[in-house]
Amino acid sequence: MRHLSSLIGLALFLLPPSSSAQTNNCDKSLETDTNNSFAYRQRGDRCEGLFTKTKSISSLTPRSLTTTVEDYRQTETVFLRWPSIPATTVHLRASRLKSRIYYRMDTHQPGQNSFYKWDTEIIRSEVPLTEFGVFAFFNKPAGEDEELMVLVPVSLAATNKASDKVDQYVVGLLPDTSIAEVYISLGTVNADNKISTVLSNQKLDVDPAPPDQPLSISIPVSWLPTPAIYWVKLSAISKLKKPLSAEFYFLHAPQVQVEK
Repeated sequence: MRHLSSLIGLALFLLPPSSSAQTNNCDKSLETDTNNSFAYRQRGDRCEGLFTKTKSISSLTPRSLTTTVEDYRQTETVFLRWPSIPATTVHLRASRLKSRIYYRMDTHQPGQNSFYKWDTEIIRSEVPLTEFGVFAFFNKPAGEDEELMVLVPVSLAATNKASDKVDQYVVGLLPDTSIAEVYISLGTVNADNKISTVLSNQKLDVDPAPPDQPLSISIPVSWLPTPAIYWVKLSAISKLKKPLSAEFYFLHAPQVQVEK
C-alpha cells in the first residue's frame, strides 16, 4: 500500500487542532460599509462580501493554493475540495486577486468532510470568477500560546467529484511591485516543528510580473519526497533590485494508490 505508513503518521500528526466547526466565520478585523447590501457579513454557513479596508501583507504571501481548477463559470455553485483531515477544523478563504478591490469569503468546515458546496451568487454579482484565489488552512499548535498556520491545497470544480492525480500545486501571489526573479526553498516539518530542508534556493521559471497583477508559481509534487507538512520560503528580486521574502507552511497529502 503505497505511502500508507506516511499518511497514517501524518494523520496522527494533525490530531491536536480543534475538531468542532465554528459558527462565527467572520474576520472582525475587516471594516465594512453596513449600508452596502453586498457587504462582508454572515450569510448562512459562511461570511462573504465586500469590505473597505485591509491590513497590508507581503508581496509574496500566498493568496491562493490550488491543485486542479475546472471550468465552473457557468454554474451557480462551486465545489471546493481538499484532502481529508480527521479531527481538524478547516478554514476556507477566497479573496479577489486584484488590489484595492476588497472581497472575502470565509467559512469553517470539518476537515474530514473533504468538500464544501459554495453558492457563488455574491461573487458572481461583484467579482469575475476568473479574478479570485482560494485556499484552506488549519492552525497547528507550535508551543505555548503559538500556532502554525498550515495551508491546505484546494481544487475547484462544477461537480463534486474526486480530482485527478495531483502533479503540482499552484501558489497565487499578488505582488505590489514588479517581480523579476523568484527562488524557492522547501523543507519537511516534524512533530516538534523542526525543519529538514529538501530544496534550497531553486530558481523558478516565472514570467516577469508588473505590480498589482496576479503571479502564479508551481511546486511540482516530484519535489516533495513524502506526505508531510512542508515549510516554504519564497525569495524574490524586484525590477528595482529590492529583495523580498515570505515563509509559509502547507500540507502535502496526496491520494493513496492501493496496490491489490
